[in-house]
Amino acid sequence: MEKIDSRKLPEAALNERRRRAVKLRLAGVSVREAARQCELSATTVVKAHQAYRRGGWAAVKVKHGHRPKGSGCLLAPQQAREVQV
Repeated sequence: MEKIDSRKLPEAALNERRRRAVKLRLAGVSVREAARQCELSATTVVKAHQAYRRGGWAAVKVKHGHRPKGSGCLLAPQQAREVQV
């Protein structure tokens, strides 16, 4: 079976896998088996379960750390336009 790179999954699909993994762990399934069934790494299953114990279902969701476009720019928008011309 070909492994799926979870980093390339849409956020909603990854969150669903993480929720399934936590539900399996709560039902007493081993980390290794939950990881296999949900196609996640064992580390991800453990971290999702820990997040659930700390903050409930809202904490299980993946939060991508993308910064907003343009944040961290050293140039003002006008200066950037001048440089591009």
